[in-house]
Amino acid sequence: MAKNQHEGHSGFEIGEVSAKGRPDYAEQPDVVLLMAGTNDIMHELDVGNAPERLGLLIGEIVTACPDAAVLVGTLPPMNHPIENPKLSDKETIAFNTALEGVMEKFTTGGNQVALVDMDRVTTRHINTNDGVHPTDEGYALIAAAWHDGLVTAARKGWIRKPFLVPSDEHSNETNQEDDKQPNDSQGGKINDSMVWSLEQLLVGALVLFTLGWLARRAIDISCRRNKR
Repeated sequence: MAKNQHEGHSGFEIGEVSAKGRPDYAEQPDVVLLMAGTNDIMHELDVGNAPERLGLLIGEIVTACPDAAVLVGTLPPMNHPIENPKLSDKETIAFNTALEGVMEKFTTGGNQVALVDMDRVTTRHINTNDGVHPTDEGYALIAAAWHDGLVTAARKGWIRKPFLVPSDEHSNETNQEDDKQPNDSQGGKINDSMVWSLEQLLVGALVLFTLGWLARRAIDISCRRNKR
């Protein structure tokens, strides 16, 4: 993509994420993926009000970037982190439960805001080296959850720029949404029939490779016969 700038800041709490992100609102992003609160819990920073602080940040983003799809992730669990061993998944569960209540005022208010549940990530997927960061499998599960959230947002028409949505022939809901969406020439969602899945691309590449090998093999055999 043309603008692929990315920033990562270790140990940032919700307030620091908010302050650092404000200058970037001018970019008017199409999508915002937001997951924050782990470090507030880790540092025991007014944990009871942390979900409300995250709600204030969400409100800022919605106001400053009204056309953006804002996807908010729940927190993955902790597993007695080395930095604060008394913490466990109980704290993140309490945060996520409170966050659901905070999110209601956005999801029921006609905003392009949705909660992305990371409950597929369990303590089994947390790295035992620090008790906080996920394992490779855990990160893959988080990525899959974000992907599902993005696809859902695209099907709702929240993402106006072209976005490839996996085909789903068995989903009547998807077909109905496709009928309502403009085609790609209008800057809307690309129709599912125009999207090649990864499996189709791999099969196509394998077929081309096989045909090329057979053709080369036939040429080699022909050359050997001519020499004789």
